[in-house]
Amino acid sequence: MKNSNLPYNAFLSILFIHVVYFMLSIIFGGIYTLDSSEYTNTTSNLLHHGISYAGNITTDIPNPDLYSLRPPGYGFFIMMCSLFSENHYCILVVQNVLSTIVLYFIYKFIYDKIGSKDGLFWFWSGLVFFPVYFVLVNMVMADAVLGFILVMATFSLHKYLVSHQWIFILFFNLLLGVSVLVKPVMMYFWIPNLLFSVYLYFRHFSVKILLTAFILPLIAGLWSYRNYQKTGCFHFSSIKMQNLLELNAGAVISYKYDHETMKTHRKFIRSESDKMNTYKEKSEFLLRTAEDTILNNKAIYSYLHLKGMANFMLAPGRVDIETFFKRSPEKEISLLYEIEKKGITSGVYSYFSNVDFLMFLTVLLIFIWNIISLPLLFISFFNHKLPLPLRIFIFILLTYIVFVSGPGGYARFKTAIYPLILLLLPFGAEIINQKIMAYKKSRIKFPAS
Repeated sequence: MKNSNLPYNAFLSILFIHVVYFMLSIIFGGIYTLDSSEYTNTTSNLLHHGISYAGNITTDIPNPDLYSLRPPGYGFFIMMCSLFSENHYCILVVQNVLSTIVLYFIYKFIYDKIGSKDGLFWFWSGLVFFPVYFVLVNMVMADAVLGFILVMATFSLHKYLVSHQWIFILFFNLLLGVSVLVKPVMMYFWIPNLLFSVYLYFRHFSVKILLTAFILPLIAGLWSYRNYQKTGCFHFSSIKMQNLLELNAGAVISYKYDHETMKTHRKFIRSESDKMNTYKEKSEFLLRTAEDTILNNKAIYSYLHLKGMANFMLAPGRVDIETFFKRSPEKEISLLYEIEKKGITSGVYSYFSNVDFLMFLTVLLIFIWNIISLPLLFISFFNHKLPLPLRIFIFILLTYIVFVSGPGGYARFKTAIYPLILLLLPFGAEIINQKIMAYKKSRIKFPAS
């Protein structure tokens, strides 16, 4: 019999955790990253000039890149928060409220579907051993808002699968459409979502499923057209050009040579692009140069991309934790980089000799949790308590986010999908428990009659 007080107690516990991290954000003040100013500039320009621009439009010479670098969704969110207070901690209050709602919905879903203490154990463990999620919720970054939207879209899909009311599939696609205006990482998700919608159509034979699936590409197309009007180049976000040049092609050059060579090459390519007459010519030159570097080094890039995907799932997020607590390391260092350059033994020794004990312990516990949770995540796909279309959609979404993160694969990118990972883990654990119980039962020898 289920304890009726558990959901209420769970809500208070989830709220308490958020309050603790919010208080820490006030105490330490590490609520900004290098990207935060781009979001706040977008907000200021929306508010005072009615234009989405990620730089200081009143003092700087207009840079075409900054018209499309950050879509307006998160800037608009900050603007709404500023109606209550211009203090940036108001943004964090709202983000904590949204996160509390999301995590409670996920807890309640697990409680209703599984209800066992074993299942809920994995939910709570996930909250304790991945602090990067709460760190990003308490930063002026778009990841927490994107996570809220993606979870609400997922639950809208579930409501449609249960009720077959088309309004929920409309909400599902509207939310996905909004997501692309919050972070450009969602700009290509319309392709897998359209394929998923075709699959869903053949299960339910409702043409509304197919029609609403075009909301996401329509919104992406309209924003791209707006950027064409501002820059003369039809594109969704200049961050694609930046990432291809610096993270993707840059990773190849760093791997083949060294980091300094990569920086020199990037500076040279940028200077060459500045000679172009139009922004369109400049963008095409930069994209073509980056793509040529990648295509001429397919094996190296494939390896770096796969390593980035692994890093996405396993990285402990040390940099984000240090930023949040304003802990400046004596030396910037990466575990995977040290292992790659010095071998496993020397690399691990070099890394941990440059990290203080408290950070070492934190990183180690997060890393162990990430390793443990990975097989549970994969196994959850086989739990039939979740409707098959829901399982397929969640795994398409997770795979998409992991893949497009590319060679970078930073732990902070996981923030937007971590609530969905938390949702799946107890279902994976339940499958393992069932297998263990079945095995133990098969080993019991009954006495001969």
